[in-house]
Amino acid sequence: DCDVNSTVDLVAVVRDSSEVVEINSKTGNKALQKRDVTLIDDTLTEVRLTLWGEKAVQLKDLTGRVIALKGVKVGDYGGRNLGMLNSSSLVINPNLPEALALFNWQSQYVNTGYPAIETLSTSGTGAGSADLIEKRKWVSAIRDESMGMGEKPDYITIKASVNYIKHDTDGFYIACPTPGCNKKVTDLMNGGYRCEKCNKEFDSCLRRYILSIQMADF
Repeated sequence: DCDVNSTVDLVAVVRDSSEVVEINSKTGNKALQKRDVTLIDDTLTEVRLTLWGEKAVQLKDLTGRVIALKGVKVGDYGGRNLGMLNSSSLVINPNLPEALALFNWQSQYVNTGYPAIETLSTSGTGAGSADLIEKRKWVSAIRDESMGMGEKPDYITIKASVNYIKHDTDGFYIACPTPGCNKKVTDLMNGGYRCEKCNKEFDSCLRRYILSIQMADF
């Protein structure tokens, strides 16, 4: 179990890969290319890896390949996930004993498919997302299992109807620009912003989406 915002090295099989999508940057003035791939290894555990920019465009047809990753960042959006940094490296079919062992391991499942898999990322693409249907819970499980009461966040997969969307406030909040902080900052009304958690003042802030809705199942 790796800490959030740490970097890790690993060798894994690409189970599936999404198409490239284009999204706007947080500042809104730059288009970014993004591709999500699902990685799996011989522990029968899978995790989502996000590729950005040129790597997202160039690295296609990865499904079934063994890849070696160095210096990818661990995130916690939607469970555990991995993200490529500018300093990260990716090698396809590396000449490593671990890679050969993984290739031979995954070959046995080409015709039958993988057995039960543990998914670390609660959203993503391909068969990994389909596996989560069996893990859906009732909304009442949030109360019954005391979710959200601990120090760390809890995640749940549900299917529900939206009854109400709160629209009397902005759809975003002004947040600290420090990577990994995301706390709300105070507008100092002089062109600066202050984060109490970081105990720092900044010349700029990030606008992060926030949406309050009421949902119900039956």
